[in-house]
Amino acid sequence: MPLPLLVPSLLGLLVSRPLSVRRSPPRSPSLHASATFYKPPLPASLAAGEIVTCTVLGPAPGKGYFVDIGTPQPAVLPAAEVCLLPNVTGQGSHSKLGQGWRQLEPGDVYEGQILRVDGEEVNVSLASAQRSVAWSRVMQLEDEDVAYNATVLRLSDAGATVAVERLAAFVPWSHWHFPNGRPESPAALAALVGTELRVKFLEVDRQAGRLVASNRRVQLQRRLAELAPGQVVSGIVTTLKEYGAVVRLEEEGGGSGLDGLLHISQISQAYVRNVSEVFGAGDAVRCVVIKVDASDGSVSLSTKRLEQRPGDMLRNRTLAAPSP
Repeated sequence: MPLPLLVPSLLGLLVSRPLSVRRSPPRSPSLHASATFYKPPLPASLAAGEIVTCTVLGPAPGKGYFVDIGTPQPAVLPAAEVCLLPNVTGQGSHSKLGQGWRQLEPGDVYEGQILRVDGEEVNVSLASAQRSVAWSRVMQLEDEDVAYNATVLRLSDAGATVAVERLAAFVPWSHWHFPNGRPESPAALAALVGTELRVKFLEVDRQAGRLVASNRRVQLQRRLAELAPGQVVSGIVTTLKEYGAVVRLEEEGGGSGLDGLLHISQISQAYVRNVSEVFGAGDAVRCVVIKVDASDGSVSLSTKRLEQRPGDMLRNRTLAAPSP
């Protein structure tokens, strides 16, 4: 069984400080000029990419911080490396994608990653260390196929950006299941920001920094026991496309469930020139489930399998109508 995971709220993502290891009494940067407060490691043990413990000492020039990592002189934590923020888009000359600035308190202790070693000068990043931990958690979630309560950060024409372990993941609109249809008004869409969306992963590519998630996969797997190839289901045509019709399937109890695709090639055994010649939006239809793909959340449907003779669907549209 996977260990329970801590799901941060939007407020925690945007307001709280980075994860602190512990807190030490604050010390003045000037006091740390003396090596008596340090236990310097061997020079060969410091290299870019190494994880070190960083104690915040105080502000550094350029809006960064001086931090104690056990070296003869304090290391520098640049402003753009202070914390991991999934809602930061990387605008501005001192901002990186997913990284941002927070006020840190002297004495706070964090895990950081060494960015650069130049003699006795060392630069560290808290954001890089936090990103490494976050990717490890996400890859574990994918391996165990665990559903995660992501927080909606922002919306676009293509879909939604959500926070998963303080990483930004993308959910295409086609993979967000709305029981009553996608909201159309700007106010209703804006109200989705800050809400939680249960997702599973479609793509996890750490090297490319690409994270794609799906709410449909969660909904589909919940209904796997109800949907199987060969099963006859009822639904409502919601959208007509050149390549077929989108059908909103009915759930037990009368509610609306997942969307399935009735491809134009599956409407009739006879040739169908245009989907609108057979169906219209709002039509109630009966279909046969021909495929349920849990990996991408898709359901494929057919009405031609209800035909006894090729073209029955075109001659008698009521063939696909649900029984009263």
